[in-house]
Amino acid sequence: MSFLTVAIPTHNRAAVLRHTLEALTRVVASRGDYIVLTDDDTTPASLRLSAYTAAFARFPQVDVFGGPIEPKFIASPPAWLVDVMPEVASAYGRLESRGRGDILNAGLYPFGANMA
Repeated sequence: MSFLTVAIPTHNRAAVLRHTLEALTRVVASRGDYIVLTDDDTTPASLRLSAYTAAFARFPQVDVFGGPIEPKFIASPPAWLVDVMPEVASAYGRLESRGRGDILNAGLYPFGANMA
């Protein structure tokens, strides 16, 4: 197992693009059987890697897997945010679980900090 870390600054659009292209180039050049993506502000579930390994073995015809992402706030979010979360969830990186082992239909894709 090897790890690729790419720091992407957020203050300059040109720098973000340059670092993103660098990261993608390094991912494309990787030689592993699987690539698992996460983010620096993510706390992965303790069994995430073993769950992905099992998923690749169980569904060899599937190319991409994803799991739920639940944002964690330092303090309880205000009531107005809780009320509108279904509409703004992706802005907070949230991806709801759609069950275990579901193969998603076209148009439904995993994203963000929990995919392989």
